[in-house]
Amino acid sequence: MFAVLTDEGRRVLDEAAPGHVAAVREALIDVLDREELRLLAEGLGRVARRLDPDRRTAGDRSEQE
Repeated sequence: MFAVLTDEGRRVLDEAAPGHVAAVREALIDVLDREELRLLAEGLGRVARRLDPDRRTAGDRSEQE
């Protein structure tokens, strides 16, 4: 699936991002130690590869369109 943000959607996302990042950091990142963060990154990397087996990033997709 591929989605494109409108200019208004990008503005809303830009406004929401700092609060979202702070909340994720407080609830998840700051709680885990270095090894737990490494394992989390490894696990999420496996999930990402399964969801996108050709390893195409959003940037790659936009360049192809």
